[in-house]
Amino acid sequence: MTLADSIHAQRLRVMREAEQTGNVSATCRRHGWSRARFYELRKRFRAYGTDGLRPKPQAPERGRRPGLSVEAERQILALAIAWPTRGPQWYSNQLACDGHPVPRSMVWRFVEGLDLGAFYAAIRAREGHAGRAAIDPKILVALWLYATMDGVGSAREVDRLCDAHDAYRWLRSGVSVNYHTLSDFRVGRRAALDALLTQSITVLLDRQAVTLNRITQDGMKVRANAGVRSFRRRERLVECRQTARQQVRRTFADLDGTVTARRAAAQRRAVVERETRVDEALSQLPTVEAAKRRNGSKGEAKASTTDPDARVMKMPDGGYRPAYNVPLATDVDGQAIVGVAVTNGGEPAQLLPRLDQVAARTGPRPDALLADGGYVSTDGIVGVAARGVTLYAPVAEGKHAPGSGAGPMRPAVAAWRARMTIEEGKALYRIRAATAERVNAETRVHEVRDRDRTRCRAGPSARRA
Repeated sequence: MTLADSIHAQRLRVMREAEQTGNVSATCRRHGWSRARFYELRKRFRAYGTDGLRPKPQAPERGRRPGLSVEAERQILALAIAWPTRGPQWYSNQLACDGHPVPRSMVWRFVEGLDLGAFYAAIRAREGHAGRAAIDPKILVALWLYATMDGVGSAREVDRLCDAHDAYRWLRSGVSVNYHTLSDFRVGRRAALDALLTQSITVLLDRQAVTLNRITQDGMKVRANAGVRSFRRRERLVECRQTARQQVRRTFADLDGTVTARRAAAQRRAVVERETRVDEALSQLPTVEAAKRRNGSKGEAKASTTDPDARVMKMPDGGYRPAYNVPLATDVDGQAIVGVAVTNGGEPAQLLPRLDQVAARTGPRPDALLADGGYVSTDGIVGVAARGVTLYAPVAEGKHAPGSGAGPMRPAVAAWRARMTIEEGKALYRIRAATAERVNAETRVHEVRDRDRTRCRAGPSARRA
């Protein structure tokens, strides 16, 4: 389905709704139309039938369509991937400084150049078959891309902006969208969106905006949506599960028609979700217990009934709070994020998975890996060397540091320690801070483009961290 087909289907739905309700004003308010626009389209509808509702073809532009140089396109892609929280106006200002002014419509032109075959293949309502006309995936991808660059991650907020913001209204081109559609599109197509990220990195490689000669690995702790008091031992979790099951039975028995169907459904859903979270917390306990045994911790294993996947971690300020680890792999030359994950495990276990993730997305492995000291372990050093990658990371002190024991030192560890004692290795590692720390900061902090609300804001997780 093309964009013109989506607009035609949406206009036809509005016309039929107005005929059924008999209230033009209410219908126009519901769909964000003016009455003058409605009567203009209804006049065409009555004169030409459904064909009168199709968008008028635009007149061809006179002269040659202005294009972009290869250098300007390379910079657009590099900026969009390296600083995903920035808005199109910021990109335009950055490129204008280099003599490459870029309009905001470049977001749509970028989406038009993507291969969205996986998104179109999932559409079941096609011409000649039953089903409601689907929204063109280009519109949804463009809306989410624009929202991501604006630092907006809520489907409800994007839904609101589709009516309140000129740029979002322009991107949806009169097609009605709601937060359910936006949320389902993002959640239900993770594999396709992951492939789209791989495709974008491939384009960057082709344009040489990303070289993958050297990548850095660092990460951040993101505060979980759970409190420390929500972590309970096994005995307490068993009691909570019994209480939750009793509450489920009691809630289903008490709803005898005295409340509305919607409220009854909400109450049933709430008690069932609580029981599910308690069961998930119990299922997480064996993993937590195994980690404590591996680390030699003497504390009793606990799991959260609010966010079972969360773990209590040491934060940058020295405190301990429920959080997640977000390791990031960044290309040094293009300063683009080429690997990312959200985990509840320790940092040393994330060195090799991020390296393999980059290789799976791009094909070749980088020549050098500049890793933060928290990701260094003996198994990681050996694994990186086995993959043909040179590791640059600080040499830690202490009896648990790689190569500090009394036993024989493994060749990969010995080579790493020797590499980090010479000035060349130290100078190369200093590049990591200028790349990784900057990308981390850009990921945490979102700039508000609206000049009436010019201020810096951080996401809720970043503020609590």
